[in-house]
This record gives sequence, structure tokens and C-alpha cells, in this order.
Amino acid sequence: MKSLKKTAFAALATAAITILAITPATAGTSGQQAKYIDGRGDVYSVYIYGQNQNDEWLGHCFQTPHRENNLDGWWWWGNVRVTPYFSSDCSGANLGTHSSWFPWNQGSDNYVQIGL
Repeated sequence: MKSLKKTAFAALATAAITILAITPATAGTSGQQAKYIDGRGDVYSVYIYGQNQNDEWLGHCFQTPHRENNLDGWWWWGNVRVTPYFSSDCSGANLGTHSSWFPWNQGSDNYVQIGL
């Protein structure tokens, strides 16, 4: 009987840990992630500033070494400012800042395409 209780407790603890590990933003809801398309071929980083899924205003520099770059792990919504840079660290010469709209919910697609 003791081993059955231990097994049940272990299963319950594992389920609770799994539920707690789920992040608040999921595909297509609670904001979106950005996908930067470098149509010019000379943009190596992009600085994004806007509101995240927790209603916090913040910014982050992403490296963009490829033509298509999924900027994973950051969820945005609302009017987001995007500044593309020729350097890989969001410094120096840039192409100016433009705004992109990130919807709170857009179904199953969790990326908003931005870029030149």
C-alpha cells in the first residue's frame, strides 16, 4: 500500500511540475513572435521595442544572420518599433525605425513578418 501511495504522489508531483512549467504565451495568443525578413541582404541585427505579453515595455537586440530570421522567445503585441542595423550588435548605422502591428491573437500562426 505504501508503494502505491508513493507512486500516486510521484505522478501527481510530476503533473503539477509540468503544469507550472507551461509559459503564459502560446502559439497565436498572448502576443506574437517576430520573423525578420532581410530583403536587402545587409541587415545583421534588429532592435525591437514594444509591449510584451505581460504588458511590460521593453526592447531587445536580435542578430539576423540569415535572410529569414525567427526571433524566438520574445512575445510582442500592439504597435512595436523595429530598427534594422548594418552591424550585428544594434549599434552604428541603421535604416531608421518603423512600426509594425502585432495582434494579441492571430490563431495558430505565432509569427508576425517584419523586415524590408
